[in-house]
Amino acid sequence: MDNAKESSRKDFIKMLSKSLGATIANHPILDALSGNDDVLRLNPEQQEFMLAYGKWMDENIEVIQLLKTEPGNMEHHKRMMILSDSAEEKREQLTQYMTDRNFALIYHASIQKMKDSIGE
Repeated sequence: MDNAKESSRKDFIKMLSKSLGATIANHPILDALSGNDDVLRLNPEQQEFMLAYGKWMDENIEVIQLLKTEPGNMEHHKRMMILSDSAEEKREQLTQYMTDRNFALIYHASIQKMKDSIGE
């Protein structure tokens, strides 16, 4: 795998997971977030983004789990790079949506869900 792309992917994942900081991470509202109902609080464009992100997240979790069991499988690494490139394409839109507090809280909860799923 290209070291520059791998580094970029890692930097982007770090940015995603740390985008809200510790203050929001400990906010009590996160305990109330339960899934699809929360997405309904967003405007239609944000809902579409989060639903697409949910599909991306599910595939990302699957690939990470596959990489844990078969770290040398290049097909899994290729899929991870495609997923990373897809996330990178959405970075500008994500940055814009993160200015909305409801979106940011829901997004952060989804990141935590992904971390819990992959054991980080």
